[in-house]
Amino acid sequence: MTATTTTGLPDHYELALGHPVRSFVLTLVGLAIALLILQWSGFVYPDVQSSGSGSQDLGDGAQTFTVAVENGSPLPVEIVGIEWPTTGVTSAELGIAPSETDQDGSTVHYVLEPFEPFVLEGGETAWFITRVVPAECSAALGSPTVEVRTASGLLRHIDLDQPSAEVQGPCP
Repeated sequence: MTATTTTGLPDHYELALGHPVRSFVLTLVGLAIALLILQWSGFVYPDVQSSGSGSQDLGDGAQTFTVAVENGSPLPVEIVGIEWPTTGVTSAELGIAPSETDQDGSTVHYVLEPFEPFVLEGGETAWFITRVVPAECSAALGSPTVEVRTASGLLRHIDLDQPSAEVQGPCP
């Protein structure tokens, strides 16, 4: 006795997947392409990185350090926080450069505006500034970290991979 299963649909409505190995490979290729598109778009993990840095001695004992943060993803991200660790300083202020700072970094304004969360569009650059007054010879800055909210709503902490900077302080 032989059993047959029919769907009751005409033959032109049935999906012929062909050989199971070919179907499996096509599924894996489709999944890989979808994951590459998600990664490229920055939907889950954006391409936010440091694209430059600089420093300025203000002559009043304070020193200003800047780092450019670029969103290399096509989707915008919200910058919700920044941390820039310091050691051996009397005071440290952290903020952003004014909006008239040139995108290419040719002119950086060292005016310190207070940090407030903002949206960094795809391909845009923002400059973060820290102004420190060193207390001793061994003062230093660590590597800054930004907290971003991705287009998918996830919070990510991204290390900007800036080398630690020695701050010139008063030495006995």
